[in-house]
Order: sequence, then structure tokens, then C-alpha cells
Amino acid sequence: IGIYIVMTLTRQNVIRNSTKANFKEKMAGFNFETGENSSFIGRSSYELNEEVKGRAIVKQDGIHMLQMYTPVKFSSEIEYNEKLRYTYEKE
Repeated sequence: IGIYIVMTLTRQNVIRNSTKANFKEKMAGFNFETGENSSFIGRSSYELNEEVKGRAIVKQDGIHMLQMYTPVKFSSEIEYNEKLRYTYEKE
């Protein structure tokens, strides 16, 4: 049985440390507070900046960098949803 829990947080202080310690794998995207990612993930030589969209830091057995891509080009949320729906309905 595989049970997965995904949590999204705007700030790391909204979850208790005892609860946060139960999650082995963590992912952090760009934050305006510079120390937020290092206190959540741990010390890392990787730094996230606002210019590179879709980049995140992932902590599994070590700390790694992740780049996420969108499957379609878009200029608005509505256009993204329509193009995505069309792409998957074709298959």
C-alpha cells in the first residue's frame, strides 16, 4: 500500500517542526525570504533566483536541483487549461 501526502505551504512556520520531521522528501521553490529554503531543506550550495521560473530544490537522500516545465506554451491560465485539455484529449 502506498500512501502519499502532499502539502503546500506559503511559509515554513505554518507547520510544526515535529510534523515536518516526518516528511523525508521535501521540495522548495523560490521564496522572497532568503533563509526560508535553507531552514526548510537544509544547507545547500544551490541558490534559487526569481529569473529562472520553475526551478526548485529537492531533498531526498541528498540535495538536488529540479527544473519543471509546462507541456504547452501559454499567456494566461485559461489558455493553459484549454491547450492542456486539447493535448490530452488527442491521445
